[in-house]
Amino acid sequence: MSDALSSTSQLNVVVIVGSGRSGTSFLAKLLDSSPRVLYRHEPDATVFSEKVPHLPIPPEEYENYFDDTRQYMQRLIRQRDPKTSGSRPIFPKTYRSSTGNYAFPQFLYLAKIASKIRIKVNIPDFLIKGSSPIYLIKSVNSIGRAPLFLSSMPEIKYLHIVRHPCGVISSILDGIKIKKMRKPEYIDQIFKSREVEIYPYSHEKISSLSYEEKQAYCWMLYNNKIYREMMKNKNYRLVFYEELCVKLYDEILDIANHAGIEFEEQMKGHL
Repeated sequence: MSDALSSTSQLNVVVIVGSGRSGTSFLAKLLDSSPRVLYRHEPDATVFSEKVPHLPIPPEEYENYFDDTRQYMQRLIRQRDPKTSGSRPIFPKTYRSSTGNYAFPQFLYLAKIASKIRIKVNIPDFLIKGSSPIYLIKSVNSIGRAPLFLSSMPEIKYLHIVRHPCGVISSILDGIKIKKMRKPEYIDQIFKSREVEIYPYSHEKISSLSYEEKQAYCWMLYNNKIYREMMKNKNYRLVFYEELCVKLYDEILDIANHAGIEFEEQMKGHL
C-alpha cells in the first residue's frame, strides 16, 4: 500500500464535482457551514498534474494512474493559497481554537493583499492538535476524471451535482455578457478522448454547431460518464440542483448524512 493511499484513507474527505455553473459553489458553502468541515475551493485550478489525465479515459486504463491520482489528491488536500482557502463566507470551526477562528480571516485578508503584489502566502488552517476535520474539495475542473478519482480512492465520498443544461448554458452566457467569464470551447480536446465513440456524432458535425449546442454536448458527455460509471458505488450521490433549491432543508439534510457531516445548528442557521 502506497503512502499516499494510506494517508488519504485515514482522512475524512468529501469531493463535490459538477459542470461549471451547476451550483457546485452553492452546495459547497451549504456544507462548509458545518463547524467540522475544512473547505478547499477548486484547488485543482491552482495545482496541476501532468501525470493524471484531465480528459476522460476508459475504465480499463484507470489502474495505470492509481498512485499518481492518490498523490494528486493529497496535493489538493494540502493546497492552501488564498483562492483555495479563502472562499467566503467564513464560518467558525470546532477544529480551531477561538484564537484560530479570530486569526484565520485576518490572515486571509493579509494574504490576499500580498497576492496582489505577487507575494505567495499559504493560509494556515490553524488546526488544533489532534483534530480531525472533514476535508471538502469542490471542483468543476476535474469533472472528466471523477470516475478515475473514485476508482483510485473508493473510501472518499463523492457528490455529483447536475443542473439542467439550459440553466448551465444560460448562466455561462450571462457570465460572458458581463465579462466575468471567457467563452471557452473544448471540442478539439474532447475529441481526443475515446469517450466520444459512445455517441453517433463526428468531430466535423459537433464543430459546426452553435456555441450553445457545443456546450450541451460537453455537458452530456461529462455528466453521463460520471453517472454511468459511479452510480452503483455507495459513496456516490447524485444531487439535482433544481431539487436542492426547491427542497433545500430536506435535501441538504440527506446530502450531509451521505457525506458523514452532522447537521448542526450552525448549518441550520445558514439555510
